[in-house]
Amino acid sequence: MNEATKIAMVALSLTSVFAFAALLQPVYSQSPLEGISKFYATDINEGQIAFMWLGEGIGEWAGTATAGVIAKTSKHTIMIDPANVIPSDAIDAMKSLDLILITHEHSDHFDPDFTVAIHKRTGTPVVVSAGVYPFLQESIAMDKLVEMLPDDVKTVNGITVRSIPAIHPADRPVMYLINMDGLSIFHGSDSGFVDQLNDIGSEVHLAFVPAGAPSPTASPDVAASMVRAVKPYVTVPVHGMFEEMKTLEGMVGDETVTIIPAAYVVKVPGQIVPEFPFAALVFVTAFVTAIIAFIRIKALSIRNND
Repeated sequence: MNEATKIAMVALSLTSVFAFAALLQPVYSQSPLEGISKFYATDINEGQIAFMWLGEGIGEWAGTATAGVIAKTSKHTIMIDPANVIPSDAIDAMKSLDLILITHEHSDHFDPDFTVAIHKRTGTPVVVSAGVYPFLQESIAMDKLVEMLPDDVKTVNGITVRSIPAIHPADRPVMYLINMDGLSIFHGSDSGFVDQLNDIGSEVHLAFVPAGAPSPTASPDVAASMVRAVKPYVTVPVHGMFEEMKTLEGMVGDETVTIIPAAYVVKVPGQIVPEFPFAALVFVTAFVTAIIAFIRIKALSIRNND
């Protein structure tokens, strides 16, 4: 083996190592302030949805995934079940918000002071379950506070919200089906499965489903049943341990595009480049390039010997 051939083989080996290392890179979370700022700076087109998961809980809920998310279309922005996980500097970075939605009163979904702080910062209406309403009725004006009983349908700020009865040990908890700008978003809170989801009668583009802990009613099995009932194009597991999210992905991966979220990382489902195919492309391209180089060097060596 001549010197040129050795160089080509070393280049191939190094390129392969780097490409496979790309396959193993985790998706790192970023700070709430950076995440919120990037979320508002993300431009999307009509017919697209951008979303961002609000990460793990704090205090007694530390180490468990919340159900909190923020999502937007080209014209509207909503936040669901933020609890109290966004620090004040990140709240100050919120440029606009068209709706806050709260599914029930448990502290890993709802914090009165935090909700009022976001409302004051953005002036947005707050849509809440009947169990949440008493906690806010003296702090938020009646024309900005919307109570949702199970099976209600109301339009607020151009966004149509349908409440679906939830199974959970709370005061009249609900799940939400939200339609804005022709796109439909489902949020399953941390509910158990209800048969009513089988008759949802609406195309669902994006579904946030509860994968499990610390909810006594949520689990990968329940989330999979939700997915099979509402048939979303894209599914995002929330409210569960990472292992539970992966279990759900394995259960429904052939039925929906499943995105396991990273805290405060903006996702635009229609534009996401899956990490594995991208790294695989890098590897294949590098491999083919190295083989071509090897063949050319070999051919040159043969001609020189002649």
